[in-house]
Amino acid sequence: MNLKLKQRTMKLTTEQRSELLSEMASSEAGFNELFRVLLESFSKQERALFLEEHKGEQANGFRPRRWRDHGWSFQLRIPRTRSNAFQPIILGILSSQESERTQLFYELYSRGLSGEDGNVRFL
Repeated sequence: MNLKLKQRTMKLTTEQRSELLSEMASSEAGFNELFRVLLESFSKQERALFLEEHKGEQANGFRPRRWRDHGWSFQLRIPRTRSNAFQPIILGILSSQESERTQLFYELYSRGLSGEDGNVRFL
């Protein structure tokens, strides 16, 4: 027997959505979950647009990636394609920030400076 599950979409008012997001953002765990869901949603939508532009390409599941920043740590499911030609833009931005921060850290370390010296601030 072949069963198809119907995908249901909840209809929430603006106030209900706002309350839900505020509640999630009020705790560290909730904020991490909210941020993870947003990143995954953006990546999935970006892949859908990529597939529309590249007609011969096919979606091929997800790959796990651990992301850490500012004390946050969570597992992301990154969408992929069969040819591995798709790379979400959001990951490029996050990686760029990480590499810039690392480069700044090494530069300060080699000079013997800390984040409190001068006008340097770590985001």
